[in-house]
Amino acid sequence: MPKVPGERGKMKTVVLTSDSHSWLLKGFFHQWKKYALYGGPDKVEVAGFTKPDLPKDIKFHSIGDMKDYPVDKWSNALIKYLNEIPDDLVLILLEDYWLIRPIDYDAVEEAAELMESYKDVIRFDLTTDRCNNRNAEYAGAFRKLDLCRAKGDYSLSFQASIYRKSLLLEVLQPNESPWQAELNGSGRLNALPYDVLGCYSWPINYAIVVNKGKFDTEGRWMYPPRTLTQADWRELDDLGYTGS
Repeated sequence: MPKVPGERGKMKTVVLTSDSHSWLLKGFFHQWKKYALYGGPDKVEVAGFTKPDLPKDIKFHSIGDMKDYPVDKWSNALIKYLNEIPDDLVLILLEDYWLIRPIDYDAVEEAAELMESYKDVIRFDLTTDRCNNRNAEYAGAFRKLDLCRAKGDYSLSFQASIYRKSLLLEVLQPNESPWQAELNGSGRLNALPYDVLGCYSWPINYAIVVNKGKFDTEGRWMYPPRTLTQADWRELDDLGYTGS
């Protein structure tokens, strides 16, 4: 049976959501159960505001009342959540990241092990965000991972990544939207002596199913363009998970 992210190491997996987008969690966890076999309820939780309808073995962490966290205070909610959990390594996902195929658990675990050993790594990208960055450079190997190092544009990004909470809290600032947190936060992070790593593989492959506020099943705007299989979309449609 595939391992659950964090099973060997000390890492939490969290799915961030909001009241307006929590309907996407049905589709998220349908794909997650199929391709991640989440299995470890103590390792995967949802963080948001009003408790949504979740699989019975998924924990929910309420950050507070959503009215206190409008979009221009998105970072306030993330900062509060991070301060409320004991874990220092956190795999951060969003509710519109719907898996396309099985997670490479060995790669995820090896990335977490690397971060446990090298305390100046603030982020390990589990997608192709860093290896496709124009500043990416080969950074050696760890276990079976061929590593890349890349700061510059979007060094702070909420594509699926393992973050070191203690360092991330140094970079995050209150009263920023998610887009400001990434753009402004990247500038702050680039000025600090912390490493941002990724690998020349694709440990977690997913489609982002919301584009500019609208549900999107085609994924043509992503790089590279990608989407779920036709069979997955049919199944999700039949279950009623593709509309609010």
